[in-house]
Amino acid sequence: MASKILLKKSTTASAVPTTSDVDVGEVAVNTEDKRLFTQDNGGSVVELGTTPSSVAVTNNATVGGTLGVTGTTTLGTANIDTATVTTALSVPTPTLDAHAATKGYVDTEVSSAVATVIDSSPAALDTLNELAAALGDDPNFSTTITTSIGTKLTKDGTDAMTGNLDLGTNKIVNVVDPTSAQDATTKNYVDTADALKLSLTGGTMSGALAMGDNKVTGLATPTDTTDAVTKAYVDSFVTSVTDLDQAVTDAEAAQAAAETAQTGAETAQTAAETAQTGAEAALTDFDGVYQRGLATAPALDRNGDALTAGDLYFDTTLGAMYVYDGSAWEQVALTASDYLTVNNNLSDLNNVNTAIDNLGLSSTYTGELVASNLTLSGYLRGPSSFIIDPAAHGDDTGTLVVAGNLQVDGTTTTINSTTMTVDDKNIVLASGAADGTAADGAGITIDGANATITYDNATDSFDFNKDVTVNGAGFASTGKAIAMAIVFGG
Repeated sequence: MASKILLKKSTTASAVPTTSDVDVGEVAVNTEDKRLFTQDNGGSVVELGTTPSSVAVTNNATVGGTLGVTGTTTLGTANIDTATVTTALSVPTPTLDAHAATKGYVDTEVSSAVATVIDSSPAALDTLNELAAALGDDPNFSTTITTSIGTKLTKDGTDAMTGNLDLGTNKIVNVVDPTSAQDATTKNYVDTADALKLSLTGGTMSGALAMGDNKVTGLATPTDTTDAVTKAYVDSFVTSVTDLDQAVTDAEAAQAAAETAQTGAETAQTAAETAQTGAEAALTDFDGVYQRGLATAPALDRNGDALTAGDLYFDTTLGAMYVYDGSAWEQVALTASDYLTVNNNLSDLNNVNTAIDNLGLSSTYTGELVASNLTLSGYLRGPSSFIIDPAAHGDDTGTLVVAGNLQVDGTTTTINSTTMTVDDKNIVLASGAADGTAADGAGITIDGANATITYDNATDSFDFNKDVTVNGAGFASTGKAIAMAIVFGG
């Protein structure tokens, strides 16, 4: 019986032996692929003289020369110095920057990027050449326009704005009475409403500044988010077409924050002006009542009008206060000869309790005390809940006047009135705060609406938790957009 020579074999398609499967010169066969393999003298597994219809390499393979493939090659990861493809190279959709991409993928991405840059621009301005033509093909367009603007403030072009608006000996004429807070006005109107003047040394605007066809020039480089800026400053940030969208977004946010702050300032100014009007009216009324110190009783009040009941004057000759009762002046304040002293009445006034007993009085009074005026040299003390009720009593009406400074040392001050006016033009919050950290969170809260304007120390700016509407348009509550919107005209 003949002997059989059996080779190492595999019946698995595409299986290739390793150096541990075959020795040098030993042959292994893949019966499924009809392929022979051996290990050469260099220690590599090689295929013996076959021409398979396909070759599958499951592990790493290194080709030292040229690999020619006439069919289709599917690669996992390949490091190739030079590759020549005569028909087409198919690659998957890239996920990393270093991945190859198809023409379709590149065309889609380029078309999307171009559409983003154009952003629905009109046909006359959707190319860089058209934009350049619109700018007069001027590479220094910003400088040219800035120089031109600098000569357009006055007709003769001699004034260059570096601070306040100074017209010199010229005038603005033919101005009608204003209808908006920031309209130009006449001298007569300003004289009538003196509290609304804006000083040439600076101040806070309470409305929009309408310049018409004129421009504001000579602006300094802004340092705060609400400062006005020049076109050159804006252009320095908009370095290309793709920067414009972000610049507009920042400008709108800055405008919203600036105009919200302006609204708060205008509200505070209105409250202060209302308080000033009330104070001036009270002063006028007091001037008509108190006639000052006089040597003799007056027959008319200080304004030359007839005396009325309740008018006061101090008699400098007698050293006493008098009140007019409707027909005659009556003394209302005691002189030195009218009250008891140690020297002229009671020798025991050095002892308070004894003096009270001698006068038939009690140290505690529980009845109702009625007096025209009450002067104390110490405390005015009461129960834990102490009520001061001006007439008419019990109906929360009347007026309590503190003729001097008012200091409240408690922990809570509650005002239940529906209208509060403040004469001061500046309201201080977080008074006594050592620095911005201590003042962090200070601001204004509108109860019920959950609307706040608060100071943020981390960004050294005001935070608005509500959007802002400017001239009918809504803006997000960020600072830069508001300032930019002011520059672009709202």
